[in-house]
Amino acid sequence: MGMVDRTTRQLLEAEGWLSLLPVHLREKVFDACKIRSADEGKILYHAGDPPDGLYCLLSGCLRMDTVQSAHGPTMLSLFHARSWLGEIEIFSGMDRVVTLLAHRPIKYAYISATDLEDLAKDNPEM
Repeated sequence: MGMVDRTTRQLLEAEGWLSLLPVHLREKVFDACKIRSADEGKILYHAGDPPDGLYCLLSGCLRMDTVQSAHGPTMLSLFHARSWLGEIEIFSGMDRVVTLLAHRPIKYAYISATDLEDLAKDNPEM
């Protein structure tokens, strides 16, 4: 996949942190976004993984699980379109505390931690 089209831009900026940024900064975030898809069951990250970036669900359904126990994982929540995930670990530098996986086939926007760091360094107002 790849570039962020007009419809995806509207979805990404409809609410949340991105909607609060000035237009010129939103454009820089859009430039950093990679659009990806994943099949049901695909794990985006595991609890304990280092933070690698931010995710915004564009379509489908994501499931958030706790760490595996003797009885298996415990589902914490389901997320739908326009949900941003991974920001707590990115901004705190902590490892992931949950596992995030596709509950159904999904399409999502991804911004790498490196791209976020570069954006923040070049644009302190972010």
